[in-house]
Formats: sequence, structure tokens, C-alpha cells
Amino acid sequence: LREQGLQFEKNSPVTILLELNQLLVTITKPKLLYDSKAVSQITLKVTNRGTTLTRKYNRQASRESASRPKIHHIEDMLNEQLSNIASQILADEEFREMIRQK
Repeated sequence: LREQGLQFEKNSPVTILLELNQLLVTITKPKLLYDSKAVSQITLKVTNRGTTLTRKYNRQASRESASRPKIHHIEDMLNEQLSNIASQILADEEFREMIRQK
């Protein structure tokens, strides 16, 4: 973010809190196939001079496979969810406006 011009100062009127509520993958084998389910939940809170904006982001994904999933497949599921959330945050015009307010 610093490369994009964001400056970090202790006395800044803008605070950003990014809370990772849940990052979970469960793998089950109810019958013949393995079922992988990934859940990501993040809360974003931006405060600027007493005004607060809060957003909650939830993502879920599932995949089935004949063999036990390898760790890099599980990481890919979570990375895809987190990348999607990050893109949504950065594209949120209301969030961007909260940061720009003076």
C-alpha cells in the first residue's frame, strides 16, 4: 500500500481494522469422494474523524476429489477467496471515499 501512496502515521485521523474472523477448511469423505469446504470471513472497519464504515465479507467454496486433497489445492481455495475479498475492498467506492475525506 505504501507503493500506492498510502502513508502510515500514528496521529492519522483514519484507522483501518481488518479482522480475520474465520479461515477454515474442512475435509470429509462421506462416501467415495473427498469433499473439501473452505470458508473465509473478514470484517473491515474504517474510521475517519468519528465516522465509521463496517463491511463483512464471507466466501465459501467446495471441491470434490477422488483422492485426498493436497495442501497446495487447499491453499489455492483459500487464496482465491482472500484475493476476491481484497479486490472487492479495493473496488469499494464508499471505502475509498472514507479514506479520502478530510
